Amino acid sequence: METYENTLKDCISELEDLIQYYKSMDDEFDVDDYIEDMDYQDDLYSIIDGCVSVYDSDIMDIFKSETKLKYMDDEFGGDTIIQKMIGIIHQSLVMDLQVWLYNEDNIEDLKELINKTEETNE
Repeated sequence: METYENTLKDCISELEDLIQYYKSMDDEFDVDDYIEDMDYQDDLYSIIDGCVSVYDSDIMDIFKSETKLKYMDDEFGGDTIIQKMIGIIHQSLVMDLQVWLYNEDNIEDLKELINKTEETNE
């Protein structure tokens, strides 16, 4: 069964991988600049698109698993109930990923992860 928590964990993992990739492609890449410039916005939407299941039953499971989703409005204007659920799930994941990304402990963890990757590649 798909859950919101597992989907969020998948998104965080994908975001970490993407940031590592950026660093491997550009030695000048700086996590703080990336966050401050809000360059991550399009990346978040792409990551979420790849992590949220396309199956209606999974969408319903994700929606059922997180109480706060039931009280949110769909800002994307979905026509069907499933489209509205998808919009709400996306909105909530974006907000949660932004909160995660702005957490100082997580930023430090990302920097450590990047440094370990650099050391391994040398």
